[in-house]
Amino acid sequence: MLPAYRQDCTRICCITHLTKNQHHGIISDKKIKITKSLKTMMFLELEDLYGNIEIILFPDVYEKYYESLYFETAYLITGRVSIRENEIPKIICEKIKKLSDITINDQT
Repeated sequence: MLPAYRQDCTRICCITHLTKNQHHGIISDKKIKITKSLKTMMFLELEDLYGNIEIILFPDVYEKYYESLYFETAYLITGRVSIRENEIPKIICEKIKKLSDITINDQT
């Protein structure tokens, strides 16, 4: 999967400039959790060519995207970086788009 992902990365870097709140990679793990208010949320492990980062989908974002998230598929994640003392930084997801669906006309 990484060779195909590498091709998508090359293509996407030619189409758009990533901002500090955008990350791309393939989904390598998914965990679903139920909140105290009995809503569903998800934790994704996003893998790129340099490592992994955890992506948090709170219930409102989860409801919007959960049906279109597949393992070993490359995505562009837009969100906020969450940095807490003594924790590895995480991304709080706001928007998800498949890398293969991004065109030169997209405003990501």
